[in-house]
Amino acid sequence: MYNWVLVDASGDAQARGTADSRDTIEQTLTQNDLENVLLVGLIPGDEALFCVADIPAKQTRFVHQALPYAVEEQVAQDIESVHLALGNRTEKGFRVAAIDHGQMAEWVVMFSGWNHLKLDAIYPDSSLLPLTEGGWSVCLDGDSAMLSSDQGEWLSVHARNLAMFAQTLALPPSDEVVAEVPVTVYGTEQEFEHQQADLSELKSSGRLVVREETLELMPLELLAHSHHHHLCQPINLCQGAYSIRTGKSSALGAWKPLVAVACVWFVIQIGVEVGMGFYYQQQADDIQEQAMAVYRELSRETPGPIPVTCAGLLRDSCVNFRRKGQTPVFSR
Repeated sequence: MYNWVLVDASGDAQARGTADSRDTIEQTLTQNDLENVLLVGLIPGDEALFCVADIPAKQTRFVHQALPYAVEEQVAQDIESVHLALGNRTEKGFRVAAIDHGQMAEWVVMFSGWNHLKLDAIYPDSSLLPLTEGGWSVCLDGDSAMLSSDQGEWLSVHARNLAMFAQTLALPPSDEVVAEVPVTVYGTEQEFEHQQADLSELKSSGRLVVREETLELMPLELLAHSHHHHLCQPINLCQGAYSIRTGKSSALGAWKPLVAVACVWFVIQIGVEVGMGFYYQQQADDIQEQAMAVYRELSRETPGPIPVTCAGLLRDSCVNFRRKGQTPVFSR
């Protein structure tokens, strides 16, 4: 099932839904006479690993050539098995997102082929949090917590483990010597009440200055607002072999979006559930089949080894499932 919000050109939400089916979402677009709407897909933050690549080269071609060697020690497996997406350059180097190749193919398949929609970008959800200058942003969302630093680093943890990261959050995101580190925590009143003990532990840290921002609506709308108003620094995972902007050289060229006639952003956030039932197993198998077809196509067109799997450094210690209690709807 999908959480979603329909945002117009000014950034205002025009429609929204929680745990809706694909048919329901497509019917909403039909009723509003919207065509060629841009689709921005959000995936769980722990699906993509944040890395930094210290590369002196400035030309894009040389940067991409050096990228695997620059981040291989930050990835928990063979660098040839990951898809790397390049972000902006900072004082420490280029920001990079690394994701399991097979998983990336599945996300692209899942977000493609919708009526009235054209895939425009895929982001780790945590990377869309509004940045807190000199510190961290945290968003409580059910059993999970999304985190993002002002350096663009993101991660997702189980909400009950948030207090365990107090020491990490207390470290300044930069090399500057500071007495206090600001932390902005977003959540509904219910979330704040539920996580009161963990928040109290965060506030008890001598270096953290915690500020709470109450949300009236679901966290997804906060992420959509942040994205629309450029309050974050996300890395679009649709690059390289998965680019949807280059048509000819990419096996995914058929998914290149048209100009958005309605000038509308559509944001979907997928809920992932451990141990999905047998009812969805056949649909999952169909997705795997399509993903492998994309992989085989890419392997014919892309020289050298094609990435297959990636494990984030935090993956083993803090696996997060984006909306516990919901089962994903897989679509062709």
